Amino acid sequence: MKRRWKVLLGIAGGLAALAAIPILYIEIGCSGEAKADGYKPLVRDKAWQREEARTWLTYPEWHIVYSAESFARFLERNPPSGYSYLRDIRGFWSSYCAVNRASAASGGADGGTRVMLYTIGLSFSAELLVKGFYENTVGRVSEWIGAGTAPTIATRPKYSGGTAHSCTKRPGMNFRSGAPSRDCGAPPNRSTRSVTGNGVSRSAANMA
Repeated sequence: MKRRWKVLLGIAGGLAALAAIPILYIEIGCSGEAKADGYKPLVRDKAWQREEARTWLTYPEWHIVYSAESFARFLERNPPSGYSYLRDIRGFWSSYCAVNRASAASGGADGGTRVMLYTIGLSFSAELLVKGFYENTVGRVSEWIGAGTAPTIATRPKYSGGTAHSCTKRPGMNFRSGAPSRDCGAPPNRSTRSVTGNGVSRSAANMA
């Protein structure tokens, strides 16, 4: 019994150490400096103002949406085993790093936002790791048996009709009328987006 507990604690400790790697990467390597740029918001009513940092930090969530969109488009002509799952994981954390630095100038993220982003980031990474492992082992065998077509056909409707076709053209609420937007057709023609390095600009903050 004691040996079983030691094994379980060892596995839990290993998973905790792996989860700490991207968190430490963001906290230590992706910090920025707060700067007063003298910007005066056009919206003067405090009840309608939104902190710029919160707008920057919505991008990591959108990366997950764009990832599903990219995956759905990839499956149209390719088997799932050929998809770059690790690229999507790297894209999430490198994008989060970039916007974390950019948001520091306007106050940065509060504790609740950090917890939320780390939670979805770790779950997103774990999902893709499991999916990538499966598709490159059992999935490859299934593709070989089905001549590489059956898994793609079976999987395509699930992704192309779900999260991948979210409303990425404009927000879900029509700001002028206050009514839900009806422009939720096919997604825009773009692949997975990553905001990295020096490519960060204020225009990216408009994605919220």
